[in-house]
Amino acid sequence: MDYETCFGRVAQVWNRAAQVCANEGIQLIWEFEPGFLFNKPSEVVRMVYAVDHPNFTVLFDSCHAHMCGVLGARQMGEKETLPGGVPQFAHMLTGKLATSTSSTRTTRCMTIIPARTRRSVKAC
Repeated sequence: MDYETCFGRVAQVWNRAAQVCANEGIQLIWEFEPGFLFNKPSEVVRMVYAVDHPNFTVLFDSCHAHMCGVLGARQMGEKETLPGGVPQFAHMLTGKLATSTSSTRTTRCMTIIPARTRRSVKAC
């Protein structure tokens, strides 16, 4: 499967998952990490907008943001780093970051597609 097809499929699955979670009163939150397939700052932002669901947000772990956005750790191909570092990365996700409320149950769900294999593992 090529990169764009994979990206589109993951976005579609997460859009459907966000709706299923919303129906149950659960907020779906994605925590990006350096070891995941989509871990460049532009990919993280693009994914959130591709999923395009109000119940899909991002858990912003500042350590992971530093690894992905400042160091470019474990990125495939050309490294992508941000001159403004972690604050710039957070700003790029304005309005898409997870917040907790007392009336919403929260779960983190991520699809992990290791770069070296063709298997995907879903962890919720």
